Amino acid sequence: ERLIAERFGASVQTDAYYAAFSVPDFVYGTLILGSLLTAFIPVFVAAKQRDEAEAWRITNTIMNAMTLIMAGLALVIILGAPIFVHVIAPGFHGERFTLTVTLTRLLAVNLVFFAMSNVLSGVLNSVKKFAVYSLAPIVYNASIIVGVIFLAPRYGIQGVAVGAVVGAALHFAIQIPAARKAGFRYRAVLDWSNAGVRQIGRLIIPRAIGQSITQIDQIVNVVIASTLALGSVTSFRWAHNIQDLPVTVIGVSLATVAF
Repeated sequence: ERLIAERFGASVQTDAYYAAFSVPDFVYGTLILGSLLTAFIPVFVAAKQRDEAEAWRITNTIMNAMTLIMAGLALVIILGAPIFVHVIAPGFHGERFTLTVTLTRLLAVNLVFFAMSNVLSGVLNSVKKFAVYSLAPIVYNASIIVGVIFLAPRYGIQGVAVGAVVGAALHFAIQIPAARKAGFRYRAVLDWSNAGVRQIGRLIIPRAIGQSITQIDQIVNVVIASTLALGSVTSFRWAHNIQDLPVTVIGVSLATVAF
């Protein structure tokens, strides 16, 4: 964030960049972040204690199902980006609107990588392999930093967004070796009738409803900020990230390990 601020300031580019995360983050925050892990981990652990082969069948089914769902939603976001941006950033016009649409379409790709990645995160959390799990967001942010330093001078804020997409792919890739070491092997299965899969589906619903309230709150803030002075969306995002730091670093870490 500091590097982005230094290169772009609170500007048309940063307003578009942060607003472009709104719709993909709403989908990710509602269906994947928190919801998927909370529902997946207890079911996976219980299944693994009974029958390890069954646990991996559940894992592959959830990974394939979430990947298909996220791919479909990403396609909807890509095709409907102008409509979505008009809703979440009614105050954007001209360059800010066009740039936000472009960045929204680019960042929608992240949903597919994060869907696959978070299933592996659930596996690693379940077997208490926290080291590799903790590296995933680090390589994600490192990729964004590379985008700021090496791509932004030539491609502007779109270079930073490309860094975010590559980072999402690395977020998934870095967890694969550890997941395989834990016993995971990919299989192209979709066993909807599996009791564990159905249980995860039931557990996700109330969690997703709770998560959606937080995401809606963030979208409303972007809607309001977009109608204010240039840089308001950016300023809000930076302030939010600062206040969110202790919750993310301390609160989420303790909650994950305790759970």
